[in-house]
Amino acid sequence: MTPGSSITVLGAGGPSNTNFTATLDPSSAQPYVQTLSPANATDGRTVLFHADGLNTNTHTLEIVNHGDGLLLDMAVVDVVLGAEG
Repeated sequence: MTPGSSITVLGAGGPSNTNFTATLDPSSAQPYVQTLSPANATDGRTVLFHADGLNTNTHTLEIVNHGDGLLLDMAVVDVVLGAEG
C-alpha cells in the first residue's frame, strides 16, 4: 500500500454470503483486525474497511474472504505528499 494516513476499501457483499477478515499491518506487534459477517453486511456498494490516523509509513492491508460473495471495488488512500515516516 502507498504510504498514507488513512485507507478506505469499498465493495459489495450480500447478507447471505459475505464473511471476511481485514487485517492492517498483519506482521506488526498489534495488527488492527476487522471482521464483516452476514449479520452486519449490506447489499450494494459499501465501506468494507476504514482506518485513519495512521502514520505515513508504508502499511499492508490483508483481506481474506471466508465466504463466496465478496466484491472489492476500490481502495482510497489519503496520501500526504512530501511526508516522511
